[in-house]
Amino acid sequence: MRFSNLIIYPLTLILFLVLFSWASHTEQKTSQEESGRRIEVLFLGSENRSNHDPPTRFRVLREALGPKAVNITYAHTLDALTEENLAKYDVLLIFANQYTIDKKTQGKALLDFARDGGGCVLLHCAAGCFRDSNFDEYVELLGAQFKSHGKGVFRAKIVNTEHPIMKAWDGFECWDETYEHKRHGKDRIILQTRNEEPWTWVKTYGKGKVFYTTGRLTSEMVIKVAQMNIGVLLSRSGITEMGLNVAKETNVILLGRAKGKHFLVYNGKDNINFDSIPEPRPEGATDVWKRR
Repeated sequence: MRFSNLIIYPLTLILFLVLFSWASHTEQKTSQEESGRRIEVLFLGSENRSNHDPPTRFRVLREALGPKAVNITYAHTLDALTEENLAKYDVLLIFANQYTIDKKTQGKALLDFARDGGGCVLLHCAAGCFRDSNFDEYVELLGAQFKSHGKGVFRAKIVNTEHPIMKAWDGFECWDETYEHKRHGKDRIILQTRNEEPWTWVKTYGKGKVFYTTGRLTSEMVIKVAQMNIGVLLSRSGITEMGLNVAKETNVILLGRAKGKHFLVYNGKDNINFDSIPEPRPEGATDVWKRR
């Protein structure tokens, strides 16, 4: 089986996003020495694996982009947001549950990095970062703020097929958190929507370029499991259509949305012996999560 064919589009998209953001930071670097160096990315995550699991996403990106001349450094605290440290990087990628920030020091360093031409790749939960600190300038930088989400299977609609990021990208159907936003900015170029809700966009901030999408990365974990000849994958999250296709082709038993005594069998139900059936969910139970 050729795994490269299954992941070429998402990984190509991710790589392009990094290069897209980085380009704005390197337009003024004309020396011969600079032209051949590797791209430096700071991945700001969080220490807690239970919320979106940034460490795992970091490892997936590092393995995928390392051979593509992209160095990715992981940070799980906001101590990384200093002017001196950010000067080492071309791109700041945020995929984290960080709700507070020191606006005078860490916040200023983040905004100055973007204004001066640094690339910002903001993924999924980045839309909810720093809101306990009323960091309005970050909302302006990102282009909106997280409001709430439900859950479901959907396919984001590409609304700007001519933009370089969307070329050769067909998208995919997946189960994910159905993000809704508030405080929408007007200076965005919308690339994808979900039921008219902006899903992916780009914008500028000072001299820098910003990319944001609410989507997550899940299929790579199925690929890693298949490559290691592991027969069962159990996850608290959902799974993308591409990940499901990998599981079916490699006969991996795929269990997702595991919470308490409940889970969903995505693939391999005929190979599972159920020794008990949990009680049905209470009537009126909801999957909608909203942080207050």
